[in-house]
Amino acid sequence: MSRRTTLFIAMSEDGFIAGPDDDLSFLNTLQDEGEDFGYADFVAGIDTVIVGRRTYDVVRGMGHPYHEDKEVYIVTRSDEPRADDGPSVHRWSEGLVELVGMLRAQEGSGIYCDGGAEVAGQMIAHGLIDEMVLTVFPTQLYGGTELFKGGAVPSAFEEVERTPYRSGLVQVRYLRMWG
Repeated sequence: MSRRTTLFIAMSEDGFIAGPDDDLSFLNTLQDEGEDFGYADFVAGIDTVIVGRRTYDVVRGMGHPYHEDKEVYIVTRSDEPRADDGPSVHRWSEGLVELVGMLRAQEGSGIYCDGGAEVAGQMIAHGLIDEMVLTVFPTQLYGGTELFKGGAVPSAFEEVERTPYRSGLVQVRYLRMWG
């Protein structure tokens, strides 16, 4: 069986994954002691991460390590490594179809698309995302980086599970049905 590619991402009710100027502060608005909304279990089932360069830089700029125990492919216009890239960080400037095809041909567990919106959108358009797990925060950002153009989940995906949390978050799981 081919390795599954999953988009696991947080967003506001109005469809934004970041506010203006890449502001991610809405992610800190609802903390529930000891609750990670399934993230640790999800990450335990993957060994590869695909991420856009801007998203990677924003997360690293916040002082967080970035999946140091995974193979990380940063989608960028330049494949030149940087001095702070670890041994499992790869910069990829070729097409996403080629990258996912190469990864699916290798032995391994799941592949995680960590965004951003441009990379996720391209992967969805090319039929490279098998599953989406959207953690929806009960807030409106009114601007910023929209996950889906026009705000609607692409029609190739069908909702298969909805989990509400005490904090007001709702996590929705979708599977690609066709396309």
